[in-house]
Formats: sequence, C-alpha cells, structure tokens
Amino acid sequence: MKVKLISIASLAAAVVSAQAGSFFGLNDLTRGGGIYSIDAATGGSTLVAYTGGHNIQGNALAYNNAGTFYYAAGGALYQSTLGDLSNTSFVRNLVGYNGSSYGSLTDVTNAAFYNGSYYYVSGNYVNILNLSSGVTSFIDPSGVSNLGGFGDIAIQGGILYGSTTNGNFFKVDLATPFQYTLLGNQGSPSLQLGFNQGSLYGIATDSDAIFSVDSATGARTTMASLLNGNLRIVDAASSPVPEPFTMALGVMGLAAYARKRRASKKSA
Repeated sequence: MKVKLISIASLAAAVVSAQAGSFFGLNDLTRGGGIYSIDAATGGSTLVAYTGGHNIQGNALAYNNAGTFYYAAGGALYQSTLGDLSNTSFVRNLVGYNGSSYGSLTDVTNAAFYNGSYYYVSGNYVNILNLSSGVTSFIDPSGVSNLGGFGDIAIQGGILYGSTTNGNFFKVDLATPFQYTLLGNQGSPSLQLGFNQGSLYGIATDSDAIFSVDSATGARTTMASLLNGNLRIVDAASSPVPEPFTMALGVMGLAAYARKRRASKKSA
C-alpha cells in the first residue's frame, strides 16, 4: 500500500508540473462566455468557471489567487468561483471615484488583482478598488496616455506591466505609481497579459496567437494558437501554479485510476 501511495504522489507531482505556463482567459459572451485555463505551450483550454446569468459581455478579468475571479460587465463588478460551473454572483455597482467618472466600470477593458485590490483601467487611469473597504483610488502615470490606449495590464512583485493598442510595453512601480518606464515596442497585435510563476504570457484577441513575453523588454516569442476555435479571449488574467481546480481534477482522476487498478487486481 505504501508503494501505491508513493506512485500516486509522483503522478500528482506530474499533474502540477504540467500546469506551468498557463493563464486564465475570459471568453466572449457570443462564443458562450466562461473563464478558461489556457496552456500557453499547446493552446489547449479547460473551462474553470461560469460567467453566465446576466447576458452582458464581461471584460477586465482578474484572479485573486485564492479561488475568486472578478470581472466587469454592464457597469457592475461580478465574481465567479474557480471550479463553479453553474452560477455567478453580483458583487457591487461602482459609483465612481469621489463622485467623478474615474471609477466608472462602463468602459473598462482590462484589470489585474494585487494586494487585496482590483486594479482596473477606465480611460487612461488605473483605478484601485479595495475589495475589503470598498474604497476606490486611482493612479495616473504621467504621460502614459501618450503611449496609446491600454491593451491590458498584469501585476507581478509590485510592478504593473502594461501593453498598449499600438504595441508599446511599459511598467509602473506601484511604490511610485505616478511614473512609468517604457520598456519597448513590439508593434501589433495588442496582447492580453497574464503571469504564471514569474513568466509573462500574452494572447492576441484577433488571431488567437499565444506568446511568451519578456517582461524586461516586451519582446514576444510565438508559442501556440488556441486549439478551440469556438473561443475568443477578450481578456486574460494571471494564474498561479498549481491551479486549485485543475489540480483537484488531476488528483481525482489519479484516485479513480488507483481504484480501478485495485479492482482489476482483485478480479484477476
């Protein structure tokens, strides 16, 4: 019995390893919606959360690394739970930053989660919604609007990385959030971004091409394309390793395999 447990543990480790290089993507509502885990190396995808129930196109996907997704739809903020394939729940409407239009969720196109807050872009401002207090603030890196419209943002280690619609790639140190550093320009297409274990990945909405992105320069390397032609990813989000839901599926599968082997030996 001890030998079998060691064998299953080894297989489970392989399942975890296989998830390296994945990120999350929000599917277009006209293609069925839903949040998918996307394997950057192969282009494979797995549905990990449901986004239906409100019939409004979502955007600005973010994941809190603890099982909850956040996304904007129709001027409201929604949440979905990793592994919940049946429902979505309303969180709250945002009324804006101190009564202004800075915090409006009606034109939000991208977001990220960091340090208990939902960072989302509205216009050329990066708004910060603290999900515990409900307080919204904003950062406005001087001159970043000259780089072009925001394509997407992703946050890693206190640094916000951004791609623009005309190919610029920049970073903002959240310790000094009113300055930015231009890292490079790789041209089209604009990418939706997501980190995984310190590695940055991007997906082009129009072509479904998947890239690895050098976070120091913005240089891109083509890796794969989405295998599921029914998907159209409108926004991406960072993914931890292992993804709890995917890991759970793998462990359940391994346990079922072990039970089947034991049953086969008994009947032999």
